[in-house]
Amino acid sequence: MYSAEIRFVAGHFVERMNEMRTWLDSRHFEPSVFRYDHVAGGVLIHVEFAVEAEAAAFASEFGGARVR
Repeated sequence: MYSAEIRFVAGHFVERMNEMRTWLDSRHFEPSVFRYDHVAGGVLIHVEFAVEAEAAAFASEFGGARVR
């Protein structure tokens, strides 16, 4: 699996989730794991993909990072 993590301010949770879902759907990307955790001052989104390029594109699009 190839993972990406995105952090953002908690107050924008619904908007960011909608943006991510729309973006994923428009590219026909299907993450195998999509979870979130509340962290100090915001939210951490962790997404896993079967395809490395998809994880990299997702992280790049949403200002996140690839993680192991």
